[in-house]
Amino acid sequence: MHSEPVVRFKLVSLDEVHFRPGEVMRLGRHPLMVAFYLVLTLFLVAMNANSTVRDLSPEWRVPVYLFGTALGTGFVIGCLRLAEWRAGRIGRMVTVHGTPVLFGAALFALFGGEALTMATTASPPMGFVQGLLLVLFYWLMAELGMAFVVGYLVPRALDGIRGVRPAPRRPGPLRRRAAPAVALRAATGVAPPAPPPPPAAPVAGGTVTPLPLRGIAAIHAGNRRYLVADIQRIEAEGNYVRIVTPRSRDLHPGPFSRIVAQMPPAAGQVISRSCWIAADAVVSHRRIGRDLLVRLADGTELRVASTRRAAVMDWLQAIGARQAPTG
Repeated sequence: MHSEPVVRFKLVSLDEVHFRPGEVMRLGRHPLMVAFYLVLTLFLVAMNANSTVRDLSPEWRVPVYLFGTALGTGFVIGCLRLAEWRAGRIGRMVTVHGTPVLFGAALFALFGGEALTMATTASPPMGFVQGLLLVLFYWLMAELGMAFVVGYLVPRALDGIRGVRPAPRRPGPLRRRAAPAVALRAATGVAPPAPPPPPAAPVAGGTVTPLPLRGIAAIHAGNRRYLVADIQRIEAEGNYVRIVTPRSRDLHPGPFSRIVAQMPPAAGQVISRSCWIAADAVVSHRRIGRDLLVRLADGTELRVASTRRAAVMDWLQAIGARQAPTG
C-alpha cells in the first residue's frame, strides 16, 4: 500500500495530522477514539446545555446526546474520507481545514439530536437564537476536544495502526541506575567493572565527541515527545517550529533555539538560522557555485547559510556524507 500521506487535517491551533490511505476509518474505530466518544457523550449528558432535553430523564437524554455525537463524529470522518478519495483521484495530498468541518459537525450534532427529541417527545422546537448559541457552544467544544484528541490520542492511535513502538521513558535518576552496582558491592565486597564509555565520533579540528544514545534520548515540543532518533529536521516557520519525522510534520510553538537546544550536539547540525538537520538523515551534499546544498533521505535539498558553510562542510566530512557531483 502506498505509504505517503494523502490527507492533511489542519486545526486552528496549527496542529496537523497526516493520514495515509485507509487510516481514516481505522482511526475512527480505534479503541482510544471509541473511548473518547463515550466520554464526550457522558460529559454532554451531565452538562445538559440543551434546554429542550433538560427535563428528560437520563434514559431518554443519553440516546439524544449519543445520536448527536455519532452524527457529528460521522460528519468529520465523512469529510476526511471524501478528502482521501479526492487525493486518490488527483494524485496528490489534499488539505482539510478543521474549523469549517467542526462547525458542520456541531450543526449536525445539534439538529440531529433536536430532531430525535421532537420525534420521540412532545418538546417544542428551540428558537433561532437559542439554536445559534448552542451551535457556537458545541463548535467551541469541538475545537477544544479536537485539539486534545490530536495532541494526545491520535498520535498514539496512529502509532498503533502503523505498528510503531512508543518512545521509551527517560531513564531514572543516576542513583537509581547505580543501585544494582551498590548492592553487588555490598554483597561481594568487589566493585563491578565500570561500563564501557559511549562510542566516539571524530569531528572538525581532530577532537572527539561522544555520540549520544539516540535510541534513548528524547525531546519535548508542545505536548508531544519525540525520540531524537526519529527527528530528521527542525525548521522555523515564523513564531512556530516544524519538527519533521518519517511519520509526521508537526508544528509547535517556538522559539526555534529552545527546541534545537534540547538536541544532543552530535545528533545533527544547524545549517542556517531557521534549520537543523540530523546526521542520520543526510544522504549527500554538493556545490552549485559558492552555494552548499545538503540532500536528505526524504529527497529534500536544503541550502546552507553562507556564514555556516565552513562549519557545516567540516561536519559533513566528519560524518562521512557522500559528495554528489557539483552543479
